[in-house]
Amino acid sequence: MRINNRDITDLNATLNGFTYESSAVEREILNNGMGHILLSSTIKPQNRSLIVTFTSEQDISRFSALIASYPLEIDTEDGFIYDCLLTTTPLVEHLGCDYYTVTYNLSCIKKGHRQRFKVVFPCVNINILGNQPTPPIITIIPKQNADAVTICGFTVRNLRKDCAVIIDSIDKLVEENGQNKFNDCDLKQFYRLMPGVRELTISSAQAEAVIEYDPIYM
Repeated sequence: MRINNRDITDLNATLNGFTYESSAVEREILNNGMGHILLSSTIKPQNRSLIVTFTSEQDISRFSALIASYPLEIDTEDGFIYDCLLTTTPLVEHLGCDYYTVTYNLSCIKKGHRQRFKVVFPCVNINILGNQPTPPIITIIPKQNADAVTICGFTVRNLRKDCAVIIDSIDKLVEENGQNKFNDCDLKQFYRLMPGVRELTISSAQAEAVIEYDPIYM
């Protein structure tokens, strides 16, 4: 196991458990008398307990500081990564003879490793991994000045050659060279990639896009 890209054995820690719990799905549903209408759907984080054994209080202190950091990413090295947040004060149990077990209660989102692909005119077919909608980071790279480019159903205006426009659905930003470009974008809500094979389109051969996303799993 790696925490923020550090192997826990380098921190003199021994993993005892990383308990599993399914994510919950929170849905707003309208019942019109004839059937269900899904208005919105969001995935809620898992509650997990990370249980670790130490042989010194100094190691506990160093490890706990890392777990309390933000952002906190746990890589179980089995294909999944967890975006985590410590939710309670760690519970320390002294087992005797300089052995301690510490339980860290975490709120976690289960992800796969980051994926990256290009979208070129007129379209590409991509298999979006995961089993839940995921917010991508879309970077549009104009090859020449353009009044507008439409990608994945939304339009960005006033593009300049070689000036990348970033539509970040994770941090809810639209930027060009670090400057706010939201007013040149007709997004009504930030885009989410749906799992499965999808056709993604771009309206101009004079621009291409790079899409990055983290697959999300229940």
